[in-house]
Amino acid sequence: MGTQTQSELRCPRCGYDLRAAPEPRCAECGLTFPAEQWESGVLRDSVPSCLDGCDPWQPHQVLWASLCDLLRGIASPRRMLTTLALRGPAWSAWLMLVVGTGWVYVIVSIFVAVAINEHCGAGPYVAVKSALLYISPRLTFVSLFSGVPMLPLVLHSANLRLSPPPRVVMRRLGMYWLPVFASYSAAPIVLVALFVPDFHFNLFMPALGLGGIIVLPRSASCRDQAPRGFARRVVLWMFLWVAVVLLLGSSCQPRNLEPPFWVYF
Repeated sequence: MGTQTQSELRCPRCGYDLRAAPEPRCAECGLTFPAEQWESGVLRDSVPSCLDGCDPWQPHQVLWASLCDLLRGIASPRRMLTTLALRGPAWSAWLMLVVGTGWVYVIVSIFVAVAINEHCGAGPYVAVKSALLYISPRLTFVSLFSGVPMLPLVLHSANLRLSPPPRVVMRRLGMYWLPVFASYSAAPIVLVALFVPDFHFNLFMPALGLGGIIVLPRSASCRDQAPRGFARRVVLWMFLWVAVVLLLGSSCQPRNLEPPFWVYF
């Protein structure tokens, strides 16, 4: 086997020693490996997402399954990336990107509406309308788009326990990961808005960086040996990510939580 040595060959699900395994199957948990994984020595657990098993024409199933996948990804981004089934249907990845981002928008809107109601003295109707139509769309867009420059770092084959994967696999993993990143990215801003009465988006926009600092090591595998030149790429992509965050943050975000005049009509 090529990538893992005989002393490192263990089941990715249960950690069972597979050095003496006569077939591409774990005798402890029963996990079976495809022939290409067994031959290369890069073993990966493939778990279908909740969206993979739902009916895409049933909205209630799609909403519930996408929320479950989003919460699982937030709980452990690295586990999601290293165990997500690579050959799942393409439609589930697109649904996760769209509906998962919708869930982020809804959750952000709830907290932003509470902050507006608490700090600006606005009524519930004005607070909710301002959150849904004015602040949350911008914050969700910036949070989601700021994760795009991070994709080459997170979706590196060394982190995913993969040989160089095809583009369709990278696209599927990226669509599942982006709403998770948006959640981590928006969380610091939302929490600051809840507890700081005189909140200004431009002052606290660097807090978007906290989400990336938290989610990047939680998404990457520290146990795998980093490829040559990977550290240089990390620095380059981090600079690009900071530039995207600051540019979008300064151009797209409102100044503060104060509702605009048109929400009163």
